[in-house]
Amino acid sequence: MSKLAATLPVARRLWLGATAYQYRSARHFAERGQAGLFAIREAHARTVSTGASVYNLRDSGLRVAVRHGSTDAMVLDEIFSHQCYALPKPVRAILGRLGRPPRILDLGGHIGLFGLYVLGLYPGAEITSVEPDPSNLRLLETCVRLNALEEQWTIVRACAGAVDGSANFVSRGPSHGEFSLSHITHSSGQGLLRVPVCDVLPLMESVDLVKFDIQGSEWEILRDPRLPAVRTPAVVLEYHPYLCPEERAFLCATRLLTSAGYELGPHVESVEGEGTLWAWLRSGADAA
Repeated sequence: MSKLAATLPVARRLWLGATAYQYRSARHFAERGQAGLFAIREAHARTVSTGASVYNLRDSGLRVAVRHGSTDAMVLDEIFSHQCYALPKPVRAILGRLGRPPRILDLGGHIGLFGLYVLGLYPGAEITSVEPDPSNLRLLETCVRLNALEEQWTIVRACAGAVDGSANFVSRGPSHGEFSLSHITHSSGQGLLRVPVCDVLPLMESVDLVKFDIQGSEWEILRDPRLPAVRTPAVVLEYHPYLCPEERAFLCATRLLTSAGYELGPHVESVEGEGTLWAWLRSGADAA
C-alpha cells in the first residue's frame, strides 16, 4: 500500500472533523444555508484566500466579507459565537439613557466585525473605525459599502495613538494570515510599512463607548495625561504585554483606568498575559 493510500482515510477524517467544527461555529453567525458553505471553504483553505467571501450575519442580516485561511474566521467566532464583546449591564444602561443611537469609536477596526456586532444591537449607531493595515482596510471599506453604511460609519486610515505622526508597522497579512495581529514597531528594517498615526484622544471626547484592540498601542493612549479629562463613558480594552511599561499588563491596565476615573467591570484573561477588560466612568456606574 502506498503512503498516500495509507494516509488518505486519516486526512479525510481530519478534513471532515475540521469542517464539522467550522459548521458548528458558523451556524451561530451565518444565515441559514450559508453555514455549510462557510465551513467547507474554511476547512478546505490551505493558504490565505486572495479574495473575500461574503456572508449574511444570522441575527442582523448585515453582510460581512472574510478571507478564508486567515484569522478572520477565529475573530468572527469570538465575537458572534462566544460573544466576547457582550455588553455588561452598566454599559447597556449607560447607552440606553442616551436618548439617541450611541457613538462608537473602534480602535483597531480590523475588517469591521466589532462595528457589525454593535450595529446588530443598535442599528442607528455611529461608528468610527481606526485601522492602519492596508489588507484590513480593503475589507473594512468593503464591509461599509456592502451594508450601505457610508453615512454612519467613518474610517480613519491610521494607527491609533496619542500624537499625530507616523510609525513603522508590521503587517501580519497575506504571508501569515494573522491580519488581526498587525502592530506598530519601534524597530527598523526591511518588510516594514510606514503608516500614519492619529491622535485619538480628541475622538474619544465625543463618543459613548471606545473599544481598544490595537496590539500594544493602547499603552500610549492610556498613559496620556489628557485621558482623565476625556471621560468616554464606557471602555472595552483588549490589553497586551507588548509595549506595556510594566511587567504585568492586567495590573497596569487596571491602575491606569482607575486613575482616569473608571470603575472596573468584567475581565477575561486569555493567553500569555493578554485579556479583555470592561470599564465605565464611576459617575455613569452610579447612575446605572
